[in-house]
Amino acid sequence: MTPLSGLDATFLYLESEAMPMHVGSLQVYELPPGRRGDFFVRARRHLAGRLHLTPVFRRRLATLPLDLASPMWVEDRPVDLDYHLQRIALPPPGTLAALEARVAELHGELLDRKRPLWRFYLIEGLAAGRVAWYLKVHHASLDGAAGMQMAEALLDPSPEPRAPPRSRRRPSNRRPAPARWSVRRCATRPASTPGCSVSCPSSHVSCGTWSALPGKPGRRAHAAARSARGRRSTWPSRRNAALRPPRSRSPR
Repeated sequence: MTPLSGLDATFLYLESEAMPMHVGSLQVYELPPGRRGDFFVRARRHLAGRLHLTPVFRRRLATLPLDLASPMWVEDRPVDLDYHLQRIALPPPGTLAALEARVAELHGELLDRKRPLWRFYLIEGLAAGRVAWYLKVHHASLDGAAGMQMAEALLDPSPEPRAPPRSRRRPSNRRPAPARWSVRRCATRPASTPGCSVSCPSSHVSCGTWSALPGKPGRRAHAAARSARGRRSTWPSRRNAALRPPRSRSPR
């Protein structure tokens, strides 16, 4: 699990139906002459073989209990290409204006936060046999550097595609423990965690509240909360040292 930065989380908090916070890219390609087979099937195979080259394709959001901290990135396996890769056909004659209008409709739809925050659309039916790729990715997941990494993962500098390196990551059956993580983050980084007090963060870690969480996460969070409350005499006292009156010293 990887926590979102404050800036990336802001893109999530500011998003609404009237103001989507994803970015999009529209590209028009000419298909090679004499091609055979279904281009969509080849494109799907090409994308499936390169999902491991950038984390943007594999990670999704995971919220924390009581929203004590910003969401986190967790790996989503396997990626559902039936959802993320869509095929659209424009009505004839397939003008550029029709393409722009269709992309405008697609760009107004919000991304599903229960899935990795991206979608691909292969748009066919353009004049002269051309095809268009429209990609939209949430700004919380993609910045300038990540955009360059995605382009390098998908595109090749020559007509002959390169053989991408194999994925070295192995599927994991471990499930994240967001409850324990959120308590630890609230206890150790209260200034950057919503809902935690800067002056006395341990007072917001209530054993009764966390014990209400079901199952093993609740027991772990309860133990972490008790540990955090026991540390009240250390770091909160140093944090509030500037607010205390000076100690009187006896004259020597």
